[in-house]
Amino acid sequence: SNRSTHDGIIRAYLLESFASYAEAGMDAGAVYGVNLIHPGRLSFMGDDQTNYDFAGAEMMKMIYESVGGTHTLVTETDYSRDDPVTAYAFENDDKLVVFLASGATAAGDVELQIDGIGDTYLGVWGDRLSSETMEDWMTIFGIPDNAEVDESAEAETYAIGVREAADVDQQGDAISVTLNEPFEVVRLAFAKTEAGAQEIASWSDSAQLDLELPMIPPIPGADDGMDDEGDGTIDEFAMVAEAASMGGGGIFLLLLLLLV
Repeated sequence: SNRSTHDGIIRAYLLESFASYAEAGMDAGAVYGVNLIHPGRLSFMGDDQTNYDFAGAEMMKMIYESVGGTHTLVTETDYSRDDPVTAYAFENDDKLVVFLASGATAAGDVELQIDGIGDTYLGVWGDRLSSETMEDWMTIFGIPDNAEVDESAEAETYAIGVREAADVDQQGDAISVTLNEPFEVVRLAFAKTEAGAQEIASWSDSAQLDLELPMIPPIPGADDGMDDEGDGTIDEFAMVAEAASMGGGGIFLLLLLLLV
């Protein structure tokens, strides 16, 4: 779709870029969406004198409001539009924040399996970022209408970011959520302490889902430490994401993320 080549993929690559810089040790940064030739704009003041935030701007907000004071959980898996879903995670003593980015095909039902549900992680909030194009976008943004040109692709570059609560459920030792659109992003924020819960509630659009201890064994090996040749112990954080593909098949992604 046009959306998959414009605002949707901008969301995914903004997330990939931020995670890569954070993993490399970036302490602070800024982004400027100044190029109006290519579809990378973040915001725009319309002819109605209203400021509009596009999908990329909302993606940046969701990142910066939630990952302050965290460290990146390192993964060797880079984002690919061919993968059904890619996970990015950030953690500190109070919270764990996981972003799930769908690929070029909607991931559908996704299960995120995490060791520590109901014990280390006491509650979870889910937020979804999608986008929509306003019917009168040409009028609002002062774009001339050419009846001889298909302007649907250009319309998608003016898609407004839409944030809303995501339906999240616990299935044993896994958290389930649905990614309905190509390049959709869902943020799962897990509270480890009361302070973490209060912080997450201050910026999440969803209600808290209280987590319970699962009745099944945790992921084998998820609690094993790994000696880092004198640099201390690196805890292994294991997540398994299952994305149901069209036709009922299952695709399993095993992500071993190291706490550094």
